[in-house]
Amino acid sequence: MKIELKRLKHRPNEGAEFFFEEAGRDEFLADMEGRFLSPIKVEFRVDKTGEILAGYGRIRTVLELSCSRCLEKISLPLDVQLFLNMIESCYQNDFSPDEDFVFFEDDEVDLWPYVEAAIFLNIPLVALCKPDCRGLCPVCGINRNTDECHCEQKEIDPRWEKLKKLKG
Repeated sequence: MKIELKRLKHRPNEGAEFFFEEAGRDEFLADMEGRFLSPIKVEFRVDKTGEILAGYGRIRTVLELSCSRCLEKISLPLDVQLFLNMIESCYQNDFSPDEDFVFFEDDEVDLWPYVEAAIFLNIPLVALCKPDCRGLCPVCGINRNTDECHCEQKEIDPRWEKLKKLKG
């Protein structure tokens, strides 16, 4: 997913659009037991503003993840925005390390690491099949969304014991 910037470097106040469609790396989601259900589609525009190239665009894909409560597979569509400020490496000393710039050489920027980071940052910490997912029974393990569980749960976390005494 490399973009060629040579033409833009020499033409002030111009822009260029880039379109990519590539398969996602399932190993990227392996720790979450997830996978890509559709290719990653990237629409990206770069505008030259002085020495800085301002890039912005959209990333779209669909992931398969497991619900955090009931462990059922869910489909999660993602539509993520991506913003990058790019500048040639020869200007690197003119900027503070705290500033958010992508420095490039050879008139080329590889978007792939930034696309993956944007996707990863937009995956919810707690993916749910539905907002009111009832999860699994902690005693028998049955999915309480599809079946009724008749397990008695007498064991109370000792940290909540005082609250039970207040109620009853």
